[in-house]
Amino acid sequence: MKREFKLNTDGCSLENPGCIGGGFLWDGDGVMVLAFAVPFGETSSMQAEAKSLLFGVQQRIQHGFVRLHMEVDSLLLVQILLNKVACPWKIWAEMEKIKGCMRFVARVTHCYREGNQVADALSKVGATTASRCFYALHTKLTGLARSAMRLDTL
Repeated sequence: MKREFKLNTDGCSLENPGCIGGGFLWDGDGVMVLAFAVPFGETSSMQAEAKSLLFGVQQRIQHGFVRLHMEVDSLLLVQILLNKVACPWKIWAEMEKIKGCMRFVARVTHCYREGNQVADALSKVGATTASRCFYALHTKLTGLARSAMRLDTL
């Protein structure tokens, strides 16, 4: 059986609409593998969540991580992916693309905001930068994301 990797993402809308994006990938032992902070332009908070999840899924598949556990703090996204609620039209295109990647997804789960602090910190970096930022080492993360990572591991 292939090893499972956990993808956490979060969208950030500093204003609604505002700038957005961020997430990270853990291995099965809780070690950060990859992280990203990406500006997606101005959009709503729900679009921020969907765009961040889509970007994270696409990036991880492109890098060969094909057994994902998607964990997000947007209960609406989880319910849409589990076909429990209808998808709002504003995020329909992103959600259809994510659903097209579901063969690479082992699980989809919801987490509370407190459990998603690293992705939240990275999304704020994405909201304040002009270009995509990728991190392969936790030591290269911003101070806020490193602090959140320590809180998540306590």
